[in-house]
Amino acid sequence: MSLNWSVEKVENYEELMIPSRDNPSVMVMDGATEACINWSLAIGMGQITKTNYVEFYTRLKLMGYTDEVWRVVEGPRTLQLRDVKRRIGLSTNVTNWTKAYFMNAVYEKAEREVNIRARKEDE
Repeated sequence: MSLNWSVEKVENYEELMIPSRDNPSVMVMDGATEACINWSLAIGMGQITKTNYVEFYTRLKLMGYTDEVWRVVEGPRTLQLRDVKRRIGLSTNVTNWTKAYFMNAVYEKAEREVNIRARKEDE
């Protein structure tokens, strides 16, 4: 299944465009927008709204996805709550997860990472 998305309901979404690295004459969505789109799948939230943007950010933070540096309109930096809030209206075709389902995913991710580290330490 493909990941479909829309920024049509994001206020002034055109302001989130930056020149493409490959062709500076072509405008593309900035890294923070791309991150919110792509990570929506990993956190089980199909849209960013006025009532859920803090939870969207919290889930990104819990999964460790806010530490990478992204090319945003203001310049390279990590993803912050204000970035998610600015993208209220973004929607994807991602299936929404309950908090319990999401927390299980967080635990499984952490467990995998700990097991990988433990095996490396044991070598």
